[in-house]
Amino acid sequence: MPGEPDVLIVGGGVAALTAATVAARLGLAATVVCDILVGGQILNVETVTNYPGLPEPISGGDLAAHVEEQARDAGAEFVFGEAQSIRPGGRGYVVESSEGAFTAPAAIVATGSRLRRLGVAGEDRLAGSGVSYCGSCDGPLFAGRRVLVAGGGDSAADEALVVAEHASEVIVVTREAELSAAAATVERLRGHPRIQVRPRSEPTEILGEAAVSGVRLADLQTGEQLTVEVEGVFVFVGLEPNTEILSGTAELDPAGYVRTDQWMATSAAGLFAAGDLRRDSPRQLVNAASDGATAAIAAHRHLSHTRPR
Repeated sequence: MPGEPDVLIVGGGVAALTAATVAARLGLAATVVCDILVGGQILNVETVTNYPGLPEPISGGDLAAHVEEQARDAGAEFVFGEAQSIRPGGRGYVVESSEGAFTAPAAIVATGSRLRRLGVAGEDRLAGSGVSYCGSCDGPLFAGRRVLVAGGGDSAADEALVVAEHASEVIVVTREAELSAAAATVERLRGHPRIQVRPRSEPTEILGEAAVSGVRLADLQTGEQLTVEVEGVFVFVGLEPNTEILSGTAELDPAGYVRTDQWMATSAAGLFAAGDLRRDSPRQLVNAASDGATAAIAAHRHLSHTRPR
């Protein structure tokens, strides 16, 4: 177990790992409390192409490993356990985890986000039996089969391209009139011979007994209901913040995102937030790294002003 840290960093994604690296390089004793699978959402990304300074594409898992190595080399320590709560107490903040309680005068929460579910009939029942939330993980299981991808953003478009390497046909369904993914990605998707886009539609039910056999869709323009036969459904309809541990400690907006200022400070002194869980985050990988660095610098400044001289 680590000694008494100056700053506790909760989370294992790029924001948390960057915060740990910068905090340790600033001379702070930094302890990261995170799941054993370090990397967060990028572990589900087959190829990262939008991160500065990388001349060649890299897998999300490899990028996470590199950033973790940087944090360790800088001197950050790691506790692998589930963070359950954070509250004022002790020397500043107490993080309760499955591995025990840890205290520090400053804390950075970078617990990221989770994939939002469709919330339709059949989704939970068929999860793992044709319903998936990771194209790079499960795409090969649908070789030669017809599948549906729900969502129109960057994640949905990227994963549709990954799944199309294996599936016989990929139907991309989006509520909007146009896909909202990056223009270059949309161009690749629309030019793919095995991908078709169905705009202004949404799934209302996932069909099947032991496995997915189809999806009931609603046409948002006409109100018509139709059934599409597919054997797999990949869901990428947005994110929800992992901010439950901050409830009652820092101010959250109605959607559950934590409010911060430009220095990542929350409404609680000495408590900072970085990455996708922030209200104003663009939710891009490069911004997560920037948030983490900013939060670490802010924590260092906070401690410099609050420590006895």
